Amino acid sequence: MFALVYSSVATGNPGSFDALLATCRRNNEQMGVTGCLLFVYDESDGPDYFAQFLEGDQPAVEAVYARIAQDSRHRDVRLLSSGPAPGRRFTDSPMRLAELPSTRILAAARPRGLSVASPSVESIMRDSRRLTSLVASYGDDA
Repeated sequence: MFALVYSSVATGNPGSFDALLATCRRNNEQMGVTGCLLFVYDESDGPDYFAQFLEGDQPAVEAVYARIAQDSRHRDVRLLSSGPAPGRRFTDSPMRLAELPSTRILAAARPRGLSVASPSVESIMRDSRRLTSLVASYGDDA
């Protein structure tokens, strides 16, 4: 089993995810890839972000990622982690969707009881450890 996590800045307004998810689910199912797409939207004027956890056979996962990296709905695509995984986290769906406001991401990352500065949404979306943990929290064992 191989897993990969990336993040990107969403270009434009994705609107409804119905068509995108239908295509992703069909393609991923054919390739044996499962995972979760996280859409982080900003309620103000900031950018929106995608983060995705993909899992399956390494060639299939890397092929899906290569296609995503060329997709015009993404810019500044960053591979945050990839490598062997002990097993699937998303066994029941070729692609789950989680839509979260940026305020929820910030609240989850804010240090509790500490007087240190809170991270920005951008820094969280570029932090492999935090983001992998967040996206994986939507898995079967969550």
